[in-house]
Amino acid sequence: MTTDAQVQPLTLVPKTIPPFTALVSSLRTTLKRLHECEPVMQALYGEAARLNLIINGPSQWHYTGASGDDNQEFQLDVVLPIQQTGAPSEVCSYKELPGFSCVSHVYTGPWTDMPAVYDRVFAQFYRDGYTEGNIVREIHTVVDMNDPAKCVTEVQVGIIR
Repeated sequence: MTTDAQVQPLTLVPKTIPPFTALVSSLRTTLKRLHECEPVMQALYGEAARLNLIINGPSQWHYTGASGDDNQEFQLDVVLPIQQTGAPSEVCSYKELPGFSCVSHVYTGPWTDMPAVYDRVFAQFYRDGYTEGNIVREIHTVVDMNDPAKCVTEVQVGIIR
C-alpha cells in the first residue's frame, strides 16, 4: 500500500494557452461512456482531410463540467487544431477557442491509468492553492495504440486567476 508521504509530489506548470482555430465535435457523455467517443477523433481527422484543412496541433479532448463522478453527464468537445476554417461541414463545426489559463502536467503511459493520474493532479492542484475553472483539457501529444505505455498526454486544468 502506498501512502501520500511515499508519493512524489507532481509539478504543475502554470500556462496560458493562446487562442486557436479548431475543428470541433461536441457531445454529451459520462466518464463511464468515454470509450465510446474514441471514433469521434478519427471522424475529425477524416473530415479535415476531406476539406483539405491544415492540421496544426495534436488532438485534444476538452471536458466541461466533468466532476469525476463516472455517471454524471458533461460536455466533451473533441478538438483538432487547424490553420484556418474551410468549407462548411455537416460532421463538425469550426470554433475560435479563446485563450486558456491552466496548470499543466504531462503524463506518459496508457490511458487506462488516467483516473489515477487525475487523482494525483487534482490532489496537487488543491495543495498548491489553485482555484479550479470549469474546463479540463487533454492534449494527446503521442498516441500509440500498439504500445499504450508510449502515449503522452498533457493534462491542463483550467484555473481562475
